[in-house]
Amino acid sequence: MLRWWSDLETGAKLRRIPGRGWHSLRRKFADDNDVLPLSQLMAGGGWKSGRTITETYQAPDLDKLRLAMEQRAERRGQKLAATTTTNYNQHSVTEGAMLLEAPAAN
Repeated sequence: MLRWWSDLETGAKLRRIPGRGWHSLRRKFADDNDVLPLSQLMAGGGWKSGRTITETYQAPDLDKLRLAMEQRAERRGQKLAATTTTNYNQHSVTEGAMLLEAPAAN
């Protein structure tokens, strides 16, 4: 495998970078397909255990985490707007874009 990888680098006129090789492809596959259920990712990448994927190959992606939190906030906003009860723990925005404070409890 190492010779094959070296031949590919030479043929593509790429300089050798330590750490780039077969495992970098597996890491990329795991990161690019992190939306798949773990069992599907294991089957696609040939892993026998999910532990290797989660502990070695996948890394947190801040952009994906931010997007997930934004989508969650949007869904929660839609659910809150559909209810008839008031949640005084949540702030609301008026048409004039003023933030309303919850009334003080006595």
